[in-house]
Amino acid sequence: MRSRKAQAFTLIELLVVIAIIAILAAILFPVFAQAKEAAKRTACLSNVKNLGLAFFMYAGDNDDNTPIQSYEKSPGGLDGTGHYDYWYLNMDTYVKDWNMWLCPDRTDSFSATSYANDTAANDPYGCFDNVNPTGKCLGYGLEDGIASDAGFGLLQTSTVDANGVTLRPGRSTTEVVAPANMVAFGDSWDSPSMSVAMDNILSTRPDGFPTSGLRHAGHWNFVFVDGHAHNIVMQSGEYAGFGRVARPANPNDALGWCYDPNYAPAAGTWGGPNGYPAQSTTPTCSQEVATFYDPNIFTLNP
Repeated sequence: MRSRKAQAFTLIELLVVIAIIAILAAILFPVFAQAKEAAKRTACLSNVKNLGLAFFMYAGDNDDNTPIQSYEKSPGGLDGTGHYDYWYLNMDTYVKDWNMWLCPDRTDSFSATSYANDTAANDPYGCFDNVNPTGKCLGYGLEDGIASDAGFGLLQTSTVDANGVTLRPGRSTTEVVAPANMVAFGDSWDSPSMSVAMDNILSTRPDGFPTSGLRHAGHWNFVFVDGHAHNIVMQSGEYAGFGRVARPANPNDALGWCYDPNYAPAAGTWGGPNGYPAQSTTPTCSQEVATFYDPNIFTLNP
């Protein structure tokens, strides 16, 4: 019996196979990318949930008060020179693993030129080379209000002690009007004090930063004052007279940045509106939220 010789593929057949492979790749690669991103978002949500447990352990040991933000140098650090006493360092004894503070989708890191100068000026990305063993920037910030420093959130307005040290005291969680709706902390691109106030949450991003560029495809993870965690769809935009800010896509979610919607800062206790996204020096928190959804004030960056 005569054996048949193997037939070679024709050029047309090869081109058809290549075209099929290209089509499959075009279909599957985005699916793989989406699956990878979903895994990162899930890992981030797990971090936020576990940090929430640390947050509430801290509050439980401190008469239900949230962590403070102090601008006084505390002893310690990797090189022994001390560090500024930011809120997450107060919580860190309850966390144990620094990697818990890192969001898989925040990839910027510091240049470790020196451990000796642990200041905001020398650590512009808030990565804290003096205490941070990973070299990666923190992923999460504390909820200090729709506009920072006004006392709308879980930090009160600033005080200055006899030594000239600025302190922003924590707030009692018992003051929160709707604990299940109020954000405690979560995803942030801030530095160095790590905040999720709408004027700080994108502080390391440039003006004009697009909503399409937000990590987690805009689904940012937050833990709430009652202890549960979920994501909120966020948007990037420009606030008139201020610059780049963020807001939740749903206005109802934005009230989660108010410990009390009717709270208004006393005149002279914060810097608004100059240098802050605000239209008044004494707005209520709900009034401040409303300005973020006024198309004459907020311009969405798609």
